Parts: sequence; C-alpha cells; structure tokens
Amino acid sequence: MSRPTSKFGGALAKLRQESASNPETGEPENLKAGKQERPVVPAAAPAPEPAAREKYSTSLPSNLVKAMKLHAVKAGVKDYAVVEAALREYLERHGD
Repeated sequence: MSRPTSKFGGALAKLRQESASNPETGEPENLKAGKQERPVVPAAAPAPEPAAREKYSTSLPSNLVKAMKLHAVKAGVKDYAVVEAALREYLERHGD
C-alpha cells in the first residue's frame, strides 16, 4: 500500500530515512538508570496588572509626528511608548 504524495514532495519520507541512518538524531541518550530529579525552581512572582488604558488622540504638526515615528523605529519601540514617556517626563517637570 503506497501513501499519497503530500505537497511536500516526499520531504518527510526523506527526513525519516536520514534519521534512521543517523543514530545521533532524536532524543538524547539517558545515561542514568532510574528516575532523574529535576532542580527545584522557585515560582516567579506574578506579573503586575497593567494600568487601565484609554484611547486618546490629538493632532500634532507633521514634522513632529515624523520625528517621533522615526525615533520609535530607531529605538525599537512603539510610537505610543515614545509619546507616553514624553508626557510622563513633561508632567514630572511641571508638577502634575
């Protein structure tokens, strides 16, 4: 009985054949007899719940929006994170 050919063109059969001829593939050899003990890892503290977020929009000069987006891309962050950081810094400086 032959299996129908898949869209992978026999790649699975080829991998099976290679793994059968290569004894170093598959699961690692268990060198210890019996049950192996796992190290005890303390549970991580639960992540703090994120602050409630509210959608907000405004209009800004085009050159400022472009500069903010360019900065976000270079820094590898989302544009709203740049705006949030700038607003927090502004409010810290101006006492609100």
